[in-house]
Amino acid sequence: MTRLSIRIGCAVLGLLFAASAVHAADSCLAPCATLPNKARHVSTVGPIALPAGVGVLLTTPGATLKKGIKKKVIVVEATMTSGGVAVLAPMVLSMFATLNGVTMEPTGAPLGTVTDCGGTGLSPLPVMFGCTLSATFWLDLDQAEAASPGTFKGMPLTVALKGGDVAGVGGMPVLVSMAVRQEAK
Repeated sequence: MTRLSIRIGCAVLGLLFAASAVHAADSCLAPCATLPNKARHVSTVGPIALPAGVGVLLTTPGATLKKGIKKKVIVVEATMTSGGVAVLAPMVLSMFATLNGVTMEPTGAPLGTVTDCGGTGLSPLPVMFGCTLSATFWLDLDQAEAASPGTFKGMPLTVALKGGDVAGVGGMPVLVSMAVRQEAK
C-alpha cells in the first residue's frame, strides 16, 4: 500500500468522524426561531466517535423544548447503534438522559442503560453486524419542580443524551438519535 492511499484512507476516516454531538439533524428546521412545545426529534448527521467512558452524545441546541408545563411528563426515546459502521468492534454501550441537568428515570446510576457487545470479554464475541442500544427515559415535571423549584415549569427544557463505551476503549463510530416529547400524565 502506498503512502498516498494511506493518507487518502485517513482523510476519508477523518471526514467520516467529523460529525460531532453538536451537529445534528433536527425536526425544527434551522434557524428554529420558535422552539416547539410538545416534541422534537434529533439525530447525528453521520457517525460520531463513541466517547470512552461517559460523554455527551446529543444535546443543545437540538433537544430543547420551549417550556415545561405542569401535569406533564417528558419522555425521551433514544437509540445508539454501531450497526453497519463498526461491525465486529468490541464495546460496552452505555446511555442515559438528563433534563436541565437532572438525570431522568430510570437512572441506572452511574452508567445508565448498558449492553455488552463483546467489550467485557464476558460475552462470546463482538456482535457480527454491529451493536444497538435503545432506551426510554422519563421525568415527571411536577415532581422534578418540587425537588428543584424554578428549574422546569415555564423554563426551556433541554435534554442531553449521554453515554459511551464504558469498557473504556471509545473512538468507534456510532449513530445516535432521540425523540423528546412533553406528554400529559
